[in-house]
Order: sequence, then C-alpha cells, then structure tokens
Amino acid sequence: MKFFSSKAFEHLLFALHPSVYASLERCFEEIEAQHSGGMAQLCNLYALNAHHPTTQGTVIPDEIAARGRPVFDVYIVLHETQMHKVRKHRDVPVRLMPQMAEMQERRGHGNHLVVVLKGARQVQSFIVPLALVCRAYEEQVCRPGTYQVYEHALIREHGVTAGSMQAYVAGAGHYVGITRRTWQTRAAEHLQAARRGSYLRFHRALREEFFAIHAHEHVVLRAGLTEAQAMHIEEVEVDQRTLYPLYPQGLNMIPGGEAGLRFLASMTKRPMKDLDADATHVLLEQVIHQSLRQTKSLSRGACSNAKLAQLWQTDLQFRIKAITNSTQRLSYAQILHARIWHASGWSLEKIAEQLQQIDTRRVTLQQLQRLLNGETYDSIPHVMVDVT
Repeated sequence: MKFFSSKAFEHLLFALHPSVYASLERCFEEIEAQHSGGMAQLCNLYALNAHHPTTQGTVIPDEIAARGRPVFDVYIVLHETQMHKVRKHRDVPVRLMPQMAEMQERRGHGNHLVVVLKGARQVQSFIVPLALVCRAYEEQVCRPGTYQVYEHALIREHGVTAGSMQAYVAGAGHYVGITRRTWQTRAAEHLQAARRGSYLRFHRALREEFFAIHAHEHVVLRAGLTEAQAMHIEEVEVDQRTLYPLYPQGLNMIPGGEAGLRFLASMTKRPMKDLDADATHVLLEQVIHQSLRQTKSLSRGACSNAKLAQLWQTDLQFRIKAITNSTQRLSYAQILHARIWHASGWSLEKIAEQLQQIDTRRVTLQQLQRLLNGETYDSIPHVMVDVT
C-alpha cells in the first residue's frame, strides 16, 4: 500500500480484516486525487503540531492556509457482535467524510480516523490523528519505548437527544494520561482498578458513580514521543482542561507530567528519578489509601465534651465541618488542593489564584503559607476523596 500502514493501525487500535485496510488505502488515494500532494501535506501538518499540546490550537503555515488543505475524517463502523471475530469481517463500512465544523472546533483542525463500535447499551469510539496510520509515521509510531498521550471522554446519557455536538459532549468527563506501552493496555488497567473499587475520580466515573455513560471515546492525542515530550504535553493538557476541581468535569486528580511526579515523590517519600511515569495511577491509589488511614489519627485541639471529643477523633466529616464552617476560613476543597498543588511544585501565587476559582472564600498568600507550613488546619489529614 502506498499511503496506509496496517502496522501502525494495529499498534494504535486493533487488527481488522485486510479488506478494511484496502478500503482505507482507497480513502487516502481519494484524498490525494482531490488534493494533489494532500497526503504529504496532511503528514507535514501533523508533524508541525506533534510535539505541542492540543490546547494551543493547530499551527497552520500561511502557505497551506492560503491554498487550502484537505479536512476529512475517515469513519469505520462496527457492531459489538462483530468484535469477537472482527478480523474475519469483510463487510465493514469505511467512509471518507468532510470534517464537521463542530468537530474541527472540538478536536482541532487535523484529520482523524474514527472507529465506532456500536453496542446495545454503550457506544465506543476510537479516535486517532489520520497521519499516525500513514506509512510516513509507521516507524515513529511503532518504535519501542516511545510514548503516547491519550484521552478518555465519558459522554453523559442525557446528551444523546440534544441535537448538537456541543450538547452531546456537554458535561462529559475527561481524563488525560501518558504511556510508553499502548493506551489499550492502560485502559485495561484503569478498568481493573475501577472494578476493584479504586477511589480515583476517573475510576469512580467508569463505575458510573457520577452519571450514566452513553458513550466512551478513546482518543490518541499524540504518539511516537520521547518521555520528555509526552510529559510536557500531559502536564499542559491536564493543567488547562482536565484537572479537577478547576474543571468540574475533569477526571484528573493531580497535575500531569513532572508536576504530578513531584506530588507523588513528595507523598511517597521517593526520589522522582525512581518513579515510573507509566504507573502514576497505582502510586496515586496508594497515596489515597494511606491518606484514608489517617482519618482516625490523634489531633490537637481536644474537645472538653467527651461526646464531641469522640466525634472529633473518629468522624472526619464532623471535624472538617467544625474547622471550616466559617467563611473567614479556607474551605476543605481549598485546603486539600492547596496541599496537592504545593507538593506538585506550583508557586504560591498560582495556587492562590486557582483556589479562588474553586471557592468564593478569599485566600491570602499569608493564609496559604501558614497552611503549607503546617501552622494551620493540621487537624485535617491529607485525604484525597470527597468526605463532605
């Protein structure tokens, strides 16, 4: 095949029948026929953006913008009953479609391959930049040890009949991560963690604790990256759109990239160089369970009333409400996230600014410094789950 790479496709997704690959090649040839040099342009445009976060928008050189460029998505549609023998199915629809303006706004201005798996209860979509399944990118995408940046979007059930893409994705939960294996391996690990009762916000969302899931989108944002490139992209993506509670629908509980590793190093008392960026969710689970074990620890400020003293000692919700019930004090959410972001290496100024985004209570740098020095709120342990 001249343009399409089945090796890159199977590395990023899963194996299909060779006839499907032939259909994909014909789609690429059609793009080339409609736009002379269009496939090379598509790959070159992706190369200009491959090492940058999606949040900065798509870099399009003036000469490409001036003469126009192909803006297509390629769709493959499967039914869940086909998945157990998907390699044998020849009659699989493959369609080349102009990219909808709403999709351009949501995914950037690149071209994408979208594999849709329709199930009786839930729809799954697997989305990758079209350039990554081209022969021009095969070696880079499949090179051992390179990293992928991936995203999971969980779409609410109530958005299905709303009539627009904006309404369809409104309120969707978003999680961004990186891996040097494949996103499929990491997705399987996330599902296992969800089944065993993990407290991580993404895993709770997978258990549908927040809302019923109609559709689950698995998105490869970038692939074939060095660790440093992937870490930078993850840190920016999480910081700018998926870090809870700055973004209420965000499913990342700690910053991404090196900031996240700094937090885990601080909480686990391990050097950053000994941490595996590909196993952060395992370490984060350990941190949460360690925090939960602190909920019955002794604390200063004993109560004179024996019953209140017992509540203070054993009931974390009572203790938190007693300490934070005044609007002149920091809220529990502000205390919790100030500690997380401080351990992640954020500056006092950045922490104070972001704390104002999650609660209306005023935060001064002096208040914040005393909190982080352990001079105030020491009776509230470092618990990372919702307790109020």
